[in-house]
Amino acid sequence: MSNATIAIFRTAEPVMFPNKNVVEVNYLVQVKLKKGCHVIGLCEKHEIRYLYSPEVALMLELPGFSPVIQHGWMTEDPISFDNWATTFVSVKSS
Repeated sequence: MSNATIAIFRTAEPVMFPNKNVVEVNYLVQVKLKKGCHVIGLCEKHEIRYLYSPEVALMLELPGFSPVIQHGWMTEDPISFDNWATTFVSVKSS
């Protein structure tokens, strides 16, 4: 993102901890002032508990839903450790 005076860059790097069901997302945000080339940086670490597909399926099935679609976030790639953000779509079972 940028305008006439600044440019903002953000990167996110995940570190998976499969034995804990946790992903640690390390964010780096840099704000570059276009006049004078001064850069301000900010680092953040977010630890997020994630769910495996069987856990999500069970949580959907208990109230009567059936999983229909499971894939990587904004893709149609299979769920894996390479795409740690995912999408689940379900329907109410009859």
